Amino acid sequence: MVTETTSQPPKIFISYSRQDEQVADKIVDNFDTLGIPVWLDRREIQPGDSFLEKMNQGIGQASYVLVLFSNSSLQSKWVTREWMSALADGSTALIPILLENGTIPPLLKDIVYIDFISDHEKGLTKLTDFFTRELSVITLVKTRRGSAAIPLQKASRRELRVV
Repeated sequence: MVTETTSQPPKIFISYSRQDEQVADKIVDNFDTLGIPVWLDRREIQPGDSFLEKMNQGIGQASYVLVLFSNSSLQSKWVTREWMSALADGSTALIPILLENGTIPPLLKDIVYIDFISDHEKGLTKLTDFFTRELSVITLVKTRRGSAAIPLQKASRRELRVV
């Protein structure tokens, strides 16, 4: 039996240092153009909101956490808390984005990163291509027995991978 579920598009949480907000804004603008929902603190946290509560909600609802690594973000306790929280969650995909040469934290060295160091535009294109493929609609998937195909009208590659 197949049950139909309504799924919302996965959210992307962007973790960055204030010194890197121009790069974060460029990524957000690009995703907005593609209709990909992005969580960015300056857009989501309003006057009167609890900063910690909103950060917890943002990370908790994220399917992906993009971490913009630069010399300043490597010094930021908030950025460290954000990527550690995503890593501990286990169901959130963490994607490092290198903005400057520096040392990636040892816990993240095995994760494939996107390089913005040599060329921001190429890095942005690679990031866009990844999410375009990742969030594209899959129309068929084989059942566990492999004997038939079930149409999955709203499942993304990320959703199928998590299942």
